[in-house]
Amino acid sequence: MGTNRGQIRPSDPADSAAFEDAITERRWRDAFALLPDGMYEPKDAKFRFLLQFGEELSDQEYWQFVWDAYKRAFQGLDRLSNEELRTIFRGRAGAEQMMGMSDRELLDWLPDTLTIYRGYHQSQRQRRFSWTPSESAAAWFALLFHQSAGGDPMIVEGHAKKEDVIACFAHEAEIIIDPDDVIITRAYSVPEELWISQGYGDEFREYRTRRAQSET
Repeated sequence: MGTNRGQIRPSDPADSAAFEDAITERRWRDAFALLPDGMYEPKDAKFRFLLQFGEELSDQEYWQFVWDAYKRAFQGLDRLSNEELRTIFRGRAGAEQMMGMSDRELLDWLPDTLTIYRGYHQSQRQRRFSWTPSESAAAWFALLFHQSAGGDPMIVEGHAKKEDVIACFAHEAEIIIDPDDVIITRAYSVPEELWISQGYGDEFREYRTRRAQSET
């Protein structure tokens, strides 16, 4: 899948010539290293690089680059459609190369049928690729999004088969899975006890007051 080359550029214009030279000379690792992480514009540059040049990479390079882009994605993922993420994560075999020993142990430990959760704050972000088997972890992300972008902090719960998991990462109890492989069972506001357990007790009282005022 191609993408707009204007979105694939370093943050610092001073690096532009070196980046274009690396692309011309097919030095993919050098080119990728010059692209910004998700904290800097263009935040989705590394993912756009994978969409544009992924077929030029070896399997090992490809999945190293995907992991590097993903673990530093920040807001960069928000700019990708599910179809683009599907191309990145499912358009090529070998995603297990992103996982270390502890990640593989977590995957082995999980049951064949999973109950998974996703924290979000806008309805259009309900069905995405990042999930967790931990409701508490989902609440943490929902509240983080609420703090940074507003909106109602929500959790969506679903069921999925372990065989459909693309990858999982133990350090954040995170599961990468195509949302088309998740059967949604319910969506609900973050419960009060999870606000409090995550250290957001005062924020919950303020949020509850604002909600009550908006409903009167």
